[in-house]
Parts: sequence; structure tokens; C-alpha cells
Amino acid sequence: VGFGKQENTNDALIKSIKKQFPEKFVNSIDTIVSANKLTKQDLMGITDIKIKEHLDLLIKKGYKITCDPTFLVEQLDKTLNVRQLESLIKLHVTKPMNEFLITKQKGKNILIDKTGVSCQ
Repeated sequence: VGFGKQENTNDALIKSIKKQFPEKFVNSIDTIVSANKLTKQDLMGITDIKIKEHLDLLIKKGYKITCDPTFLVEQLDKTLNVRQLESLIKLHVTKPMNEFLITKQKGKNILIDKTGVSCQ
């Protein structure tokens, strides 16, 4: 059931779940998995992977893309919503990158940061 504190035991979690959900639902639960809260470093790694997924085709075409995910992680709210992360990447990475390529600027070394996309 989510990213709670590790100090809860399974019995305490089940008790808490029983208060919030119907018994039929609680009985259908096979396993409870607790997860630690993501750190800023974890978010940076996830964001970096997602950015690479968005820019994979350009990387395969020989572009060297440098992107510091810090500016994206700083904009995420505390709930870390994957849709929110995807939206931020599209807004601040994919869209500016597409506009950059449409203008046919020369160079294969590209920097993406909070100021936008630039060629080095």
C-alpha cells in the first residue's frame, strides 16, 4: 500500500487497511509491499532514464546530448506523479528539442538545461 514508513508491521497495515476498505477487498490482498520514500538522488536517476527514453532516436543518430535533470526534479511536487514527470519532460526537453532540430542548427553536441536547448 504505497510509500509509508517502514516502522509499520504487516499486522498494523492490515488493521489500517481494514478501516479504510471493504472486507471483500482486504481479503483479496495477497501481498503487502512497503517502499521507502524516494530521495532526490532516486528522482534524478528516474528522470535521467526517462529523458534518455525520449531522446533515444537522436542518441542513436549520433547526437551527444547532455541534460542535467536537476531543473526537472526541482519542479516535481512531493507526490512524484509519473504523469507529471512525463509532462515536464515533454514540456522542457522533448518540445524544445524538436523545435531546435526544426531550425536545423548545426552541431551534434546538445545541452539541455533550465534555459532551454543549445548547441555546443
